Amino acid sequence: MNKIKSGILTVTYSTLCFIFYCLGLSVSQGASPFEGMAFQSYLVDSNGAAINGNRSLKFNIWDDETAGTLLWGETQTVTLNTGNFSVILGEGTWDTSAGSNRISLADLFNGSDRYIEITVAGTVLAPRLRMLPSPYTFNSKNAQGIKSLDGLSSLTIDNNVFKMNKPLVANGGVTGAITGNVTGNVTGNVTGNVNGTVTGNLIGPVTGNVTGNVNGTVTGNLIGPVTGNLTGNVTGNVFGKLFTQGGRGLANVASNVYGTVTTVGSGSRGYSGYALKNQYVLMAHDTASQKYIGLYNNMSLNWIRLYDNAAKATHWYNGHGVHTMTLRNDRLGINTSDPKRALDIVHDGGSYGKGIRIKNKDYGHYWEIGSDYVGDFLFGVNGVSTYNAYVKKSNGAWTTASDRRLKKDIEPIGNVLEKLVKLKPSRYLFKTEKDDQKKHYGFIAQDVKELFPDAVTEKKGVLALNYDDFGIFNVKAIQELREEKDQQLAEKTRRIDELEARLEKLEKIVQQLSN
Repeated sequence: MNKIKSGILTVTYSTLCFIFYCLGLSVSQGASPFEGMAFQSYLVDSNGAAINGNRSLKFNIWDDETAGTLLWGETQTVTLNTGNFSVILGEGTWDTSAGSNRISLADLFNGSDRYIEITVAGTVLAPRLRMLPSPYTFNSKNAQGIKSLDGLSSLTIDNNVFKMNKPLVANGGVTGAITGNVTGNVTGNVTGNVNGTVTGNLIGPVTGNVTGNVNGTVTGNLIGPVTGNLTGNVTGNVFGKLFTQGGRGLANVASNVYGTVTTVGSGSRGYSGYALKNQYVLMAHDTASQKYIGLYNNMSLNWIRLYDNAAKATHWYNGHGVHTMTLRNDRLGINTSDPKRALDIVHDGGSYGKGIRIKNKDYGHYWEIGSDYVGDFLFGVNGVSTYNAYVKKSNGAWTTASDRRLKKDIEPIGNVLEKLVKLKPSRYLFKTEKDDQKKHYGFIAQDVKELFPDAVTEKKGVLALNYDDFGIFNVKAIQELREEKDQQLAEKTRRIDELEARLEKLEKIVQQLSN
């Protein structure tokens, strides 16, 4: 097989354009022009003779002249005519040694040096050649301006500042400040400040400051604060501070009183506030004896939230005007307007009322707490019809449910006496306690686990004991002692009876001998 030499022409930008135009080179059908790149070279054999016919060529692009990382690669079948060939890089079969997925040429050329390597029939041609400007049209770094079809500049750079001379539609958002006047529409997100005058539509949202005039229509959210004039229509939401009339607040046009609007409609008692579609939204009442402010629902004629300045209390109501909660003097009352403690709850009535429900949102389990008709404090889980435990009102004793009807798999426990005598009662402090505190009496869970594993539980890697179980163990141990003592007593009684019988026989023999 003849050795093959390669002479590789590195095509400059102007040459590339000329070849592309004159030879009619193109990218794949339907592809963007930036997905392919024209490339020309020629091949000769070891004798310098030009090669003709079809050859399979592999094109690899590296980030180093001799070593480095393989960034891009593909294989194409190329037709050579007296050694010359032309290809469109990007149209061949992808070389997976450069990655499982094809890399776009537009992503490949980012301004760093790139070197092309050609392999013919398994033979790598050396050296790799540095690729010059034409590929870097993928990364146009030095554009200083954009001109429209009329030849006028639309966007220029002056002292590192972009200057725009045409209307802007920023669908992707504007993250800087707008310091000039905008006479067109701004349809993107504006996260900077608007310091100029907007005479078009500001479709936002605007999260910066608006210190100029907005004369157009705001159809999105205006998140302000707005310190200029807003003379257009706001069809979205306005968040933050909005000042009009020279910064003096919203005005009641009739009385020219800034900061308040007298409501109209079916309300009464001299309340005033801001209205929405003739329904009260923010209500206020200020007299010598009554000072209120709050949210009022004029459709049902009920308060939603009310602040009583005289009582220094905030009240909440449901949709039917029924009081639900009060915050007064740092005390929160639920279903009471006069809380007596930091948290005061008046819960549902009934013989076994349930006041507090605590639920795990991930697993669905919940506890319910309440008080019953005699005043006992009740605890229930997962909505069972009865309660699991309760604290007695009379003496504070903790009482747990133990009804046979609540249980299953009932079976006696084995002997415990021998295990109980092996337990090691201890005195100790917890590591979080100070050395001068009184010590506790109890057991070490690891010791108990060896003898009574069912009495030991574990949460988050920490062992715990159910001390209630030991009362049951003690009862069982007493029963075992009683059984043991009964057996011993029975044995002694048998021995006594036996001895008494023998004694009686001896007495009879002695009597006979004496006669």
